[in-house]
Amino acid sequence: MKILYIGLSRGDFARSRAHIDGLRFAGAEVVEFFDKSTGFSKFTNFRRFLKEHKDASVIVVGNPGDILVPFVKMVSQKPLVFDAGWSLYEAEVISRRYGNIFSFTALKFWCIDF
Repeated sequence: MKILYIGLSRGDFARSRAHIDGLRFAGAEVVEFFDKSTGFSKFTNFRRFLKEHKDASVIVVGNPGDILVPFVKMVSQKPLVFDAGWSLYEAEVISRRYGNIFSFTALKFWCIDF
């Protein structure tokens, strides 16, 4: 089984690394792709990567990857698994206090989570 593990952060986060190592230990072939580029280029990079690996069985989107899930669903018909370890709203608004809980920024993060 070939699994694509993609994300917006580094692949060395403990949570991502544990999932990837566990999948490999279970005998799956895991191909990783993490892109930290800014702007629209990240979506073209992910699309190119998904086209190169059409033979994959499953696509796993690691956290943080909330914005990637709808995009991957639109460009691929493969089964999609999202590691929703935590809410983007909780991480940015509550924990990091990035904006007031009633601000437009908070609403944006809440809508992405929804």
